[in-house]
Amino acid sequence: MRTLYLTLLFGLGVLVACGQAAPTPGPPTAIPPPSPTRPTATITLTTLPDPPALGEVELIITVTEPSGQPVNGADVFVSTDHSGMSGMGFFKTAEGQGNGKYTLKEYFGMSGDWRFSIRVKKSPLDVDRTLRLRFN
Repeated sequence: MRTLYLTLLFGLGVLVACGQAAPTPGPPTAIPPPSPTRPTATITLTTLPDPPALGEVELIITVTEPSGQPVNGADVFVSTDHSGMSGMGFFKTAEGQGNGKYTLKEYFGMSGDWRFSIRVKKSPLDVDRTLRLRFN
């Protein structure tokens, strides 16, 4: 009888412990809008071959200041995603070639629309741009 009593007491303790509500999260934190003084840049994407085709493609990212001056020495990150099938993309760092140009080569094995998210970082510059290309 004592074993039954201890088992029931233990089970009740487990139920009470598991039944406690999780803490309520606070309100979501809003992302502040970009500062009007935040440095900007123009980011363009071209390919070799042009237009892009299936197989190995060289991506050429050109980064310029608003004045048109090239941005050299930046970290340029590229991630891709196929619009029709997730899991087909990649994340890579493009290599600087001078004159504001950054390149990388990748094999594209599926035709259709691809989304390219490009991030350029060079203090104080930190710019994101999303571009789309169609592969035939």
